[in-house]
Amino acid sequence: MITFLEVLSESLKESASIFSQYWWFFTPLALWQIFKLAWVNYIHEKYIRNMEWDLIEVIIPKEIEKRPKNMEELYSGIYSFYDVVVDTLYDIYLKGMIDAWFSFEIVSIDGDIHFFIKTPTLSRKVIEAQIYAQYSDAEIRDVEDYVLNVPNDIPSKDYELWVPK
Repeated sequence: MITFLEVLSESLKESASIFSQYWWFFTPLALWQIFKLAWVNYIHEKYIRNMEWDLIEVIIPKEIEKRPKNMEELYSGIYSFYDVVVDTLYDIYLKGMIDAWFSFEIVSIDGDIHFFIKTPTLSRKVIEAQIYAQYSDAEIRDVEDYVLNVPNDIPSKDYELWVPK
């Protein structure tokens, strides 16, 4: 009676024999996949490092009617722009382009609530158009990154910091 270990041993010997005869065929295939992953990672990181970003503050007048539907349509309009920029293999594998992403931030500075959007410079016009489509009286202005004003020794006796997990 043949045991499982004997069958496994024979299978491994046959596999090793086939690989030793045809290594020249299998090795470039495996190395190509490794190279492709490393290249895409490298070229995407290079593209991300060279991206220009804008931080804008959106100020909506207090007297404007604020409905959840407006914000939902704003996000929907911005999402329609997602996955449009990267079209070709040239863009992905040689230019390193990736889909844009945005950061919507609600921040309290000195007790006042601020709404910031961090966006790639290429996508800024789309963001502004969507904001003005939903909130025509909104004010949009460039601001300096508020994180630069945060001291390095937080938490301390003067500052508290809370970050959700």
